[in-house]
Amino acid sequence: MTPARITRGAALLVAGLVVAACGGATASSAPDATQAASLAAPVVTAAATPAPTELAIPSFVLPSFHGNVSLEQLIPAEIGGEAVDTQSMTGQDYVGLSSGKELLAVLSGLHKQPSDLSVALGTNTQVVIIAVQVKGVPGSQLVSALISGTAQYADATITAATIGGKQVQKIEPSDGSDTQYLYTKDDVVFGVGGSGVTDAVLNEAFSKLP
Repeated sequence: MTPARITRGAALLVAGLVVAACGGATASSAPDATQAASLAAPVVTAAATPAPTELAIPSFVLPSFHGNVSLEQLIPAEIGGEAVDTQSMTGQDYVGLSSGKELLAVLSGLHKQPSDLSVALGTNTQVVIIAVQVKGVPGSQLVSALISGTAQYADATITAATIGGKQVQKIEPSDGSDTQYLYTKDDVVFGVGGSGVTDAVLNEAFSKLP
């Protein structure tokens, strides 16, 4: 089975996250080499060794892969008979990534700071689910801000759909990249998609979301 790929539009919502998570990255039960490169802190070169037998190891902190466990728990644990691996990042960590830069303007327009943002990502080989939350901002307001303030959605075709009993927005980017589906619940925006995701998996995913 071909693994689901995280869409480019989803990258603007993730992480990562969630996520992270940009076009062509392969979903797996743990970050692959591409994800690790985007999620990890910048490489720090070790200082010169003070003596041939000694090595000075620099101290630095990697972004947490579980920055908001409560947000991760909103993502289904299993879809399509396969476990879903979840990760999350705080807003401070996420906007430090190249894929998170565009969210700074969105947050500013909402009068919020990176510290108000959390992004969670759930993946298996069949689907990618991203959850985005900004403290004090209703999901409906957040999704409008994301759509209006994100270049990926500028020329996208957006239509209403009902999937798995949920009212969602179907996003079809004009550049031909993967279709995405956005759904809001309270103050959380969920993005569901993935390359080759089936109708059956979409229905199951949305039926299991809050």
